[in-house]
Amino acid sequence: MHWARFLINGYLILICTFPVIFPLMLNYPQQFNTLLLLNMAIATPYIYIATYKGIVQPTIWQVKSGINKEIVVKEMDQAEKSERNLKLPKEIKTIKAGPDAEKIEEITKKITVLMEKEKVYQEPELTLQQLAEKLQLPSYQASQAINEGMKKNFYDLINGYRTEEAKRLLLNPQNKNFTILSVGFEAGFNSKTTFNTVFKKFTGLTPTEFRDKQMEPPVPA
Repeated sequence: MHWARFLINGYLILICTFPVIFPLMLNYPQQFNTLLLLNMAIATPYIYIATYKGIVQPTIWQVKSGINKEIVVKEMDQAEKSERNLKLPKEIKTIKAGPDAEKIEEITKKITVLMEKEKVYQEPELTLQQLAEKLQLPSYQASQAINEGMKKNFYDLINGYRTEEAKRLLLNPQNKNFTILSVGFEAGFNSKTTFNTVFKKFTGLTPTEFRDKQMEPPVPA
């Protein structure tokens, strides 16, 4: 496209010089021939150079034989694919298939340990990337292990553990004076709305309904 840029820039120069030279011709008619020669001295070399550059452009005159639109489109597609492959991170290109079944099982065991022993789900802002860093694995491997090994997505996994922790706290008599919001924060939720929505999704009850139901006296037989 250098030739096209040269062509456009040249026309811009000619357009810019014309408003200068034309008024001079009107104001100084005795210098008409001189100004006309000056204008031609600017325009003529540009016209010859632009013509030469156009003639030597193979894409315009198609100097290569046997080239048609279909071949050019195919070559362009191949070039784009090669460029995309070069831009892919090395890690993704080399481990695109992800871990095998044995590796997935190993990762899921590590995730279970992080959840049940270290209780990382209690971190309100926990993300998949942060979980992967704790596992010292790429995030896509951690995600694949959760999806295929645990049959869940990341958010259902975390929220499931948070819900179970909240149920445990709500059922503990020592926590009867705790507010619903404090229980949610302790379990890892970052707002009351999220706590209520997620808890009801997993249990069918809101945290308040769940606590009240557990406190109801047993119905006599």
